[in-house]
Amino acid sequence: MIKKLFNINISLQFIRKFIFLFAFLTTASFAEAEYEMSISNSGLINDNIYEFDIYIQSLNGSFILTSYQSVFSFNQDIINNGELTFTFIGGTSELQNIPSTGFGINGTDGSLELTFASLPDAESIGTEPKRVGRFRIVNTNSFGSNNINLRWDFDGVITTILTGESFVNITNSGYHKNESSTGTNNNSDQPQYFELSQNYPNPFNPSTKIQFSLPEDSKVKLTLFNILGEEVDELVNGEMNRGVHTITFNADDLTSGVYLYKLDVENQFTDVRKMILMK
Repeated sequence: MIKKLFNINISLQFIRKFIFLFAFLTTASFAEAEYEMSISNSGLINDNIYEFDIYIQSLNGSFILTSYQSVFSFNQDIINNGELTFTFIGGTSELQNIPSTGFGINGTDGSLELTFASLPDAESIGTEPKRVGRFRIVNTNSFGSNNINLRWDFDGVITTILTGESFVNITNSGYHKNESSTGTNNNSDQPQYFELSQNYPNPFNPSTKIQFSLPEDSKVKLTLFNILGEEVDELVNGEMNRGVHTITFNADDLTSGVYLYKLDVENQFTDVRKMILMK
């Protein structure tokens, strides 16, 4: 079983891309950059599917993110005699250089790890958190009662590495935060700040999910507008408990186009994001 798992999602193309990126990054010199890269909104969708978000933000001004590769260790007991796959959920990244290569369950360093990376680009990272993306682990068997226990990995041949402007290595393991990753429902994780996430999938047809986080019990209004600013639908209006909430929106009655969804938390927070309906 372990031998079979080592072969999952590992191809010659993957190995060439990852070795090239790693070799390139490790030739760069180190430079200080104050940032935070964190795991958040993690939890079980059902007995076989676990999802989590990765966010990045600057802690002081802004900086250029040129490329990144992320590596995570996890509790091997979650395999539970099944087979794992690890994927990026398309349309969930707020970055220009989206996660686009090196996906899989990799065993190069002697134990299985989750891996993904970007191709080179130039992304300005400010103090507002940006979602790198939402990710999914699928098991052919149930995860059971085992904790996922995701942890950033900075050891071994394949490691977590970020590069800034001119491909200077800006990695600092102290700036990578772990959320308690347990085998619990996604809404049990308690957020620390208000947030409206990008809907996923996006573009979509006919349904999509809108997720928002409330660090405290709040009166919430979630409204949909067309591109002219005309209200199309009211998705939420009322008191909601602290936590991470996911609203499924079905657009069967709408025509293709660009729409805006707005989250209002009374006297505390407002944010607007764009979604694209393609029929």
